[in-house]
Amino acid sequence: MADFKSSLFPIITFVIGSGLLLFVLNNMAAEINQPHIYLQVNSFGANNSQQQQQQQTKFQTIAINDGRSTATNIRLTLIYPSANIINYSIPFHNENITSLNLEGPTSLIADIDRFSKGATVIINTTVMKKDAAAGSSYKHYAVSATFDQGTNTIFNLSSPNLRVEDIEKVIPLNLRLLIVATFLALVCFLMGLFYKRMKHLNSKSTNQNLFLI
Repeated sequence: MADFKSSLFPIITFVIGSGLLLFVLNNMAAEINQPHIYLQVNSFGANNSQQQQQQQTKFQTIAINDGRSTATNIRLTLIYPSANIINYSIPFHNENITSLNLEGPTSLIADIDRFSKGATVIINTTVMKKDAAAGSSYKHYAVSATFDQGTNTIFNLSSPNLRVEDIEKVIPLNLRLLIVATFLALVCFLMGLFYKRMKHLNSKSTNQNLFLI
């Protein structure tokens, strides 16, 4: 009975870890035949005076559905944490853009009802450095594409002004859940292995003491 109770903890941890790992694998397998929105960001100097060039940057954001099916209810979010958006346009698209609006001075959101396989949209933005931004930090960005079937996010990690609430906008809940589930599964497996290892060492130590007696 005592041996059963001592082995109950690793059994429970392995069951929980296996369940979490199965959840992660099922979600990953579901992504194989799903749409995928590829994102790319290019930056250029503004075609203005030298003083304005030091304050402004032009970004070209490219979104392409290079997945295996059509994406639905797409939201493209463009964030420039240390700069204000002063101009934006869509020079090319082969899908209908439902809306394109500023959400505050540093964020631009584009909504698309459907994004067929191979569809492309290009968004140009011009940003101006905030008064408080030092050096070239105003050139940092965060861009995400969220849709019914998944998400994709790219951002410049070196930005010191990217806030937690900004990251929450570009990293959706389902991706954060998968990351947390993977971490918890790893913790459960490690706890079970560590417990079995400690139990084995304790048992070995006890047997050695009995042998010495």
